[in-house]
Amino acid sequence: MDVLVLSEAWQPLGRHTWKGVIPDVIGGRVEVLATYADRSIKTPSENIPMPSVVRFTTGYGFCQHVISSTRPTRGDIWRRDNGECQYCGTSLSRKAFTVDHVHPESKGGPWSWTNLTTACAPCDNYKDNKSLTEAGMHLFTDPVKPDHIGISSWRRGMPTQWKRFLL
Repeated sequence: MDVLVLSEAWQPLGRHTWKGVIPDVIGGRVEVLATYADRSIKTPSENIPMPSVVRFTTGYGFCQHVISSTRPTRGDIWRRDNGECQYCGTSLSRKAFTVDHVHPESKGGPWSWTNLTTACAPCDNYKDNKSLTEAGMHLFTDPVKPDHIGISSWRRGMPTQWKRFLL
């Protein structure tokens, strides 16, 4: 089960597994704001309500700290690009997309927010190991590092306990 993690300033920092936040709960670094009513964590001596939303009590004031230190994942790139190939505009499922290095990895292109984009397999194969100019292609949207976490992408399937903290 996912847990919504908020900063000390009540800004969303991300979603994490319950196993990832339990050490912070036990250590007193976060306060539990909401729990899953139908779930608990069983220990030898008690059942602990499973956290649904937690908030850091110290140390994390702004979500920009998390974004600046976060290496993007495939899912992050897909969400940022709204699941569309940035070369042809085709809508892609999370299973049917590729991550393309705008500046090819073999030519020194890093795995970074500003060098990765969502692509369909035909466009990715056509571009291959070439620059945009060499391939004669252009991007619909230049890849950028987001300045916030894309909360709107979480709305589908969002636990009801999160809504009052995000909407």
